[in-house]
Amino acid sequence: MDCIYSERNMYWTTQTHSQVKQRHRVVPSTSTMALNKLLLIGILLILPNHTYATTTCALVGMKQTVYEEGCAPVNVSINGCRGYCASFSLPIVAPLNQLFPGQVFYTQSTCCSITTTHNVVATLLCERGRRVEKTLPSASGCECLPCSAQSTPL
Repeated sequence: MDCIYSERNMYWTTQTHSQVKQRHRVVPSTSTMALNKLLLIGILLILPNHTYATTTCALVGMKQTVYEEGCAPVNVSINGCRGYCASFSLPIVAPLNQLFPGQVFYTQSTCCSITTTHNVVATLLCERGRRVEKTLPSASGCECLPCSAQSTPL
C-alpha cells in the first residue's frame, strides 16, 4: 500500500499499488500548451494598455528662475509633465513560470513622461546694458511610457 497526498482534494489517502496504476493523468497536447502560453502572453501584453484608473498625465506650467552672474534674475514660464499612469504586478504561476524562469512576479509600470520639447529663450539684463540669452527646454507633449530608473535625455 502507498500513502498518497491528493493536492486537488487536499487529503491523504491510502491506496494499493494496483489502484495507483489504474489512475492516469491526462496530459494536454503540445499544441494546447502552446496555445495556452500564447493566450497568457497576449493577456500580459494587453494589461498595461488597459487603464484601471483614469490616466491623468498632462502638461503642467511652472515658473523657473534663470540666474547668470552679473545679471538680474528672470522668471520664465516653462512646462513639465505630471499625472498618474497605469501599473500592475502579477504573480507568475504555471505555465507562465516556464516563460519567466526564476521570476516570482511580472511587473509592468508606466510613468508620466515628457515626449516632445520646445525651447524657451530667457533674456537677462546684465551690467553695462549687456543682454544674455539662456535657452531652456520646455515640455510640449506628455505620455505614459515605461518607467526607467533614471531620467533620460530627449
